[in-house]
Amino acid sequence: MMRVPKLTPHDMESFWTPGIVKSVMVPAFQAVLACPLSKRDLPARVISAWPEVVRSQWEETVENVSRPIRPGQRELEEAYQAVPWLLIIENARDRKVLHAALCGAKWKNIEYLDGRSKEWLSRKVVPGCFDLIARRLNEEKKVTPRGFTKVTNFGT
Repeated sequence: MMRVPKLTPHDMESFWTPGIVKSVMVPAFQAVLACPLSKRDLPARVISAWPEVVRSQWEETVENVSRPIRPGQRELEEAYQAVPWLLIIENARDRKVLHAALCGAKWKNIEYLDGRSKEWLSRKVVPGCFDLIARRLNEEKKVTPRGFTKVTNFGT
């Protein structure tokens, strides 16, 4: 995870850059995706509606599949703060593209989902989203020791 250096008031004016935003959001989404699923993550009524063959196969797979190492508490806390940054992007199409890119989807699939070309999405849309998030975070001008601002505290 990224360590945020100690900042002077002058540095706080333009601390967030698109590169820093990206370096925070990519590990955040990797941490979220690394959280394992179990039987309890699906409602019982959904599982009971499946045919017996499908249900037994799924239960075997869930129990026997090796999972990536669960992220630590610090990574999950930082992910909890960084993931809502997607809400800064008002355009739903662009938000969906950035989300898919951060989750590691292939550009071919993102292109099919959105309808715009890979070049446009990877060179204009995604960098533009990171730039928009950085500008919004810089407008807050309050950087906590971890590098997150009030913008991320939607629920508090």
